[in-house]
Amino acid sequence: MRNIDIKDIVNTMDNADSFSIFFVGDSITEGARASSDETTYVAYVAEGLAKKYENKRVVRYDGKRHPTTDGALLPLLKYDGPIEIQRGNNGILSVIRSGIGGNTVQRLLNRKTDFIGKEIGGRTADLFIINVGINDALKCDPCKYVTSETFADNLNALIDEIEKGAPNADIILMTPSYNDTGDSNISNLDPYANKMRSIAKARQIPLIDLHKAWMDHLVIGTENYGQQDWLSGVAGDSCHPSDIGHKAIAQTILDCLK
Repeated sequence: MRNIDIKDIVNTMDNADSFSIFFVGDSITEGARASSDETTYVAYVAEGLAKKYENKRVVRYDGKRHPTTDGALLPLLKYDGPIEIQRGNNGILSVIRSGIGGNTVQRLLNRKTDFIGKEIGGRTADLFIINVGINDALKCDPCKYVTSETFADNLNALIDEIEKGAPNADIILMTPSYNDTGDSNISNLDPYANKMRSIAKARQIPLIDLHKAWMDHLVIGTENYGQQDWLSGVAGDSCHPSDIGHKAIAQTILDCLK
């Protein structure tokens, strides 16, 4: 990795003729419960970046999983795109969505060729923004659950793979957003978010703290597990954002990329 500060990364984006961002993660990144591909947090980030870089061509590519029962365990089937967000003649900014529902860090490692060294639009990643941890903390699913210590080991291994396979790219880590009952300020994701924060600090990797944003938004006892309109409202679903929640995630990211 070349840079250790978000300001450095933004400066590179500002001055690059071409720049590619891979958003890597689980169902939140895939866009589960969003009403369409246009209302995922990745799509909202692409729109926000188009406003910032008003003279650039901005395009989006959406990863699509295999439509089979084992699709969550496989690499992506394909990337759809380019979807043109904005026309421009002063360089190109590519935003790539690489999320699969159910992904843990280990599953990201298993499909690392989806994003490490992957050429989209003739270019490999300049920046990886990684959002993971909800499934790793899922005690009710032994196929996914790992302790926070194993989560940290696996996350370090993923970072090692990126540094080896994409040495000129930068990384931003994003803590897992939310998956709680909404009746306490103590979250089951806290140990996992804390491990990611520690890794970011130790390895000098920029961090976007989505978990803090969602816990700050929590109002105990209110609807949708205390997250009101940020959650999808589907019965039994305590983690997948609504369109408004996806927009809130995107705004948190865009605020950091200013």
